[in-house]
Amino acid sequence: MINLDGTGLKQITTSPAEDHDPVWSPNGSTILFTRIPGHKKGERRSDGHLWTVRPDGTHLTRLTSGPVFDSGAWSPDSKRIIF
Repeated sequence: MINLDGTGLKQITTSPAEDHDPVWSPNGSTILFTRIPGHKKGERRSDGHLWTVRPDGTHLTRLTSGPVFDSGAWSPDSKRIIF
């Protein structure tokens, strides 16, 4: 995360995996993202999974048990996701 003026840079996740396509929940409490392991040179790229994390980096939770090949989106009430 970073402020609009470029200050306050903060890393939320620390996995060596490739984390991408972050989407804030409409209520601002959680970030949904896709994590793809095996991103290092020479490694086979594995299937991704959807994860959530709070903006302070806590409550990191894997949501999917099978592979995900795209990013997710929140419902307007922040109670459901679609992918």
